[in-house]
Amino acid sequence: MHYLFSDTERLILPVPFELVVRPASAQRFLKRAVEAGDEWGHVLSAYPDVRCEPLDFHYVCLQNISAFGSELMADLAQHFGWRGAVWGSLLAALSQDARYLSGLDTARRTAPRNQWAMDLAQSILNGAAPLNDGALIEWLSRLRAQLAPLPRLPVNLRRCPSREETAARAEAVRVAYRNGDFATALAQARR
Repeated sequence: MHYLFSDTERLILPVPFELVVRPASAQRFLKRAVEAGDEWGHVLSAYPDVRCEPLDFHYVCLQNISAFGSELMADLAQHFGWRGAVWGSLLAALSQDARYLSGLDTARRTAPRNQWAMDLAQSILNGAAPLNDGALIEWLSRLRAQLAPLPRLPVNLRRCPSREETAARAEAVRVAYRNGDFATALAQARR
């Protein structure tokens, strides 16, 4: 993993996964979200100073897009099951950045029952004609347009320690424990 599991989990926790698990429900949900963006556009344009509940999905998207990159795509696809694969695919589709195509291949292996999300993202990233997802592509495009002018706020995702760092910490705990310095051993273990 590139980022700490807990940080990534905290980032994607507000995503309404049950509403984006299937194409039909994702289409209905995205339609409602875009319509809320149209209706509350005056409030959306005041982000981040003003927020309102009907635009919560927009805020979740903005936060995730701000943190999104190849490493986060890889973490989502490899370590967060179908939820990470579907969400990573939708973020890749929103980004319209072809560098996420390789992450979609990993997501395909992780979520074989949710191929529609990877197919959708791949068609958007390749600029290919949609197979049966024209409405989904339209709603994603409109959501992207609503989010485009809004500022991206920094998102702090802590990097996972390397194996060498983990081994060094474990050795520091062992040394402190052997020397009878239990407070230091406990402090090192908590890090």
